Amino acid sequence: MSTVVVEPGSSTHLLIGHLIGATRYLKARRREQPITSWRFAVATANATAALLYDRVHPGSQGNRLGQPLSTREYLELDGEVSDPDRQKFLAALDFSTPDAMNRGLAQILVLFTELTTVESPDGLGASTLATRRLLAFLTAELGAT
Repeated sequence: MSTVVVEPGSSTHLLIGHLIGATRYLKARRREQPITSWRFAVATANATAALLYDRVHPGSQGNRLGQPLSTREYLELDGEVSDPDRQKFLAALDFSTPDAMNRGLAQILVLFTELTTVESPDGLGASTLATRRLLAFLTAELGAT
């Protein structure tokens, strides 16, 4: 087994950070801290929107990683992202109840992982065994499997 070194600032690095953030989400949920949980879910949703933006603006790839979108960029994203991607993203944003937030975060994590794998310049993305295992664990814990 070889050691995988993930480049800081890469999309794989960002993915691992958000998967770790999802474990913190689970910890906050178990402690019955819904607003803290919401914070982690929203951070992942915002990062996913940035990855969607990168997909429709190929010249910006890598420039948006870890950066929030501006209102102008959200407006551009509204007009340019494909309808299936838009529907998948918007369907996951129901944070109205704790169970809905669990399901939504699980869907966002899966979309985030798909986008990271597609956009990953380092060729890793969700291909590492540890990343796949952590995603499987999180989606199971969130009740999405």
